[in-house]
Amino acid sequence: MTKQSYIIALLLVFFVSFSCKAQEKKYGTTNKKAIKNYEEGKSYYDIRKNDLAELSLLLAIKNDPNFAEAELLLAYVYTENNAPEKAIEHYQKSININPNLFPEAHASLGLLQIDMGKYTEAKKNLENYLTYTNSPLMMKP
Repeated sequence: MTKQSYIIALLLVFFVSFSCKAQEKKYGTTNKKAIKNYEEGKSYYDIRKNDLAELSLLLAIKNDPNFAEAELLLAYVYTENNAPEKAIEHYQKSININPNLFPEAHASLGLLQIDMGKYTEAKKNLENYLTYTNSPLMMKP
Protein backbone atom coordinates (compact mmCIF):
# COMPACT_ATOMS: atom_id res chain seq x y z
CA MET A 1 0.00 0.00 0.00
CA THR A 2 1.45 3.35 -0.98
CA LYS A 3 1.69 6.23 1.42
CA GLN A 4 -1.00 8.12 -0.49
CA SER A 5 -3.37 5.13 -0.41
CA TYR A 6 -2.74 4.73 3.30
CA ILE A 7 -3.62 8.38 3.96
CA ILE A 8 -6.78 8.13 1.85
CA ALA A 9 -7.85 4.97 3.68
CA LEU A 10 -7.17 6.59 7.04
CA LEU A 11 -9.18 9.68 6.08
CA LEU A 12 -12.02 7.49 4.84
CA VAL A 13 -12.13 5.62 8.17
CA PHE A 14 -12.07 8.93 10.05
CA PHE A 15 -14.94 10.44 8.05
CA VAL A 16 -17.06 7.29 8.27
CA SER A 17 -16.63 7.10 12.04
CA PHE A 18 -17.28 10.84 12.38
CA SER A 19 -20.48 10.65 10.32
CA CYS A 20 -21.71 7.72 12.41
CA LYS A 21 -21.09 9.71 15.60
CA ALA A 22 -22.84 12.74 14.12
CA GLN A 23 -25.92 10.64 13.44
CA GLU A 24 -26.16 9.50 17.07
CA LYS A 25 -28.49 11.96 18.75
CA LYS A 26 -28.11 12.57 22.43
CA TYR A 27 -31.21 13.43 24.39
CA GLY A 28 -31.99 13.91 28.04
CA THR A 29 -33.91 10.63 27.98
CA THR A 30 -33.24 7.04 27.04
CA ASN A 31 -36.93 6.22 26.73
CA LYS A 32 -37.30 4.98 23.14
CA LYS A 33 -41.02 5.77 22.92
CA ALA A 34 -40.43 9.31 24.17
CA ILE A 35 -37.61 9.81 21.65
CA LYS A 36 -39.75 8.45 18.82
CA ASN A 37 -42.61 10.80 19.75
CA TYR A 38 -40.21 13.74 20.09
CA GLU A 39 -38.62 13.15 16.69
CA GLU A 40 -42.07 12.79 15.13
CA GLY A 41 -43.15 16.04 16.82
CA LYS A 42 -40.01 17.80 15.60
CA SER A 43 -40.72 16.64 12.05
CA TYR A 44 -44.24 18.03 12.28
CA TYR A 45 -42.93 21.26 13.79
CA ASP A 46 -40.39 21.65 10.97
CA ILE A 47 -43.21 21.61 8.40
CA ARG A 48 -45.41 23.80 10.61
CA LYS A 49 -48.04 21.22 11.39
CA ASN A 50 -48.15 22.50 14.95
CA ASP A 51 -51.34 20.69 15.92
CA LEU A 52 -49.72 17.33 15.15
CA ALA A 53 -46.43 18.45 16.69
CA GLU A 54 -48.27 19.30 19.90
CA LEU A 55 -49.88 15.85 20.10
CA SER A 56 -46.59 14.04 19.47
CA LEU A 57 -44.71 16.16 22.00
CA LEU A 58 -47.39 15.65 24.65
CA LEU A 59 -47.00 11.89 24.10
CA ALA A 60 -43.22 12.22 24.44
CA ILE A 61 -43.68 14.02 27.75
CA LYS A 62 -46.23 11.44 28.89
CA ASN A 63 -43.64 8.73 28.18
CA ASP A 64 -40.95 10.68 30.05
CA PRO A 65 -42.07 13.64 32.17
CA ASN A 66 -38.42 14.72 32.54
CA PHE A 67 -37.74 15.07 28.80
CA ALA A 68 -36.48 18.66 28.67
CA GLU A 69 -36.09 18.78 24.89
CA ALA A 70 -39.75 17.84 24.39
CA GLU A 71 -40.87 20.47 26.91
CA LEU A 72 -38.79 23.11 25.13
CA LEU A 73 -40.07 22.26 21.66
CA LEU A 74 -43.63 22.23 22.98
CA ALA A 75 -43.00 25.74 24.34
CA TYR A 76 -41.98 26.81 20.82
CA VAL A 77 -45.18 25.30 19.41
CA TYR A 78 -47.31 27.19 21.93
CA THR A 79 -45.38 30.41 21.30
CA GLU A 80 -46.07 30.13 17.58
CA ASN A 81 -49.72 29.25 18.25
CA ASN A 82 -50.09 32.41 20.34
CA ALA A 83 -50.73 30.50 23.56
CA PRO A 84 -48.34 32.37 25.87
CA GLU A 85 -49.54 30.87 29.17
CA LYS A 86 -48.93 27.34 27.89
CA ALA A 87 -45.61 28.41 26.36
CA ILE A 88 -44.50 29.90 29.69
CA GLU A 89 -45.49 26.68 31.49
CA HIS A 90 -43.42 24.50 29.17
CA TYR A 91 -40.40 26.83 29.00
CA GLN A 92 -40.39 26.74 32.80
CA LYS A 93 -40.65 22.94 32.89
CA SER A 94 -37.79 22.59 30.42
CA ILE A 95 -35.61 24.97 32.42
CA ASN A 96 -36.48 23.20 35.68
CA ILE A 97 -35.42 19.87 34.20
CA ASN A 98 -32.23 21.13 32.55
CA PRO A 99 -31.41 24.84 32.92
CA ASN A 100 -28.35 24.51 30.67
CA LEU A 101 -30.07 22.74 27.76
CA PHE A 102 -30.65 25.90 25.75
CA PRO A 103 -29.70 29.15 27.49
CA GLU A 104 -31.89 31.20 25.14
CA ALA A 105 -34.93 29.51 26.72
CA HIS A 106 -34.37 31.77 29.76
CA ALA A 107 -34.58 34.85 27.52
CA SER A 108 -37.61 33.56 25.60
CA LEU A 109 -39.38 32.80 28.86
CA GLY A 110 -38.51 36.24 30.26
CA LEU A 111 -39.78 38.04 27.18
CA LEU A 112 -43.07 36.14 27.26
CA GLN A 113 -43.41 36.97 30.93
CA ILE A 114 -42.92 40.68 30.16
CA ASP A 115 -45.70 40.44 27.57
CA MET A 116 -47.94 38.88 30.23
CA GLY A 117 -47.07 41.54 32.83
CA LYS A 118 -45.13 39.10 35.03
CA TYR A 119 -42.23 41.48 35.58
CA THR A 120 -40.65 39.92 38.68
CA GLU A 121 -40.44 36.50 37.05
CA ALA A 122 -39.26 38.04 33.77
CA LYS A 123 -36.44 39.89 35.52
CA LYS A 124 -35.27 36.67 37.18
CA ASN A 125 -35.24 34.74 33.89
CA LEU A 126 -33.55 37.50 31.91
CA GLU A 127 -30.90 37.83 34.63
CA ASN A 128 -30.39 34.05 34.48
CA TYR A 129 -29.90 34.32 30.73
CA LEU A 130 -27.21 36.98 31.19
CA THR A 131 -25.15 34.52 33.24
CA TYR A 132 -24.59 32.41 30.10
CA THR A 133 -21.66 34.29 28.61
CA ASN A 134 -20.99 31.55 26.06
CA SER A 135 -24.50 31.63 24.69
CA PRO A 136 -24.51 32.10 20.90
CA LEU A 137 -26.84 35.08 21.09
CA MET A 138 -24.77 36.97 23.65
CA MET A 139 -22.71 39.80 22.20
CA LYS A 140 -18.99 39.21 22.28
CA PRO A 141 -16.47 42.06 22.84
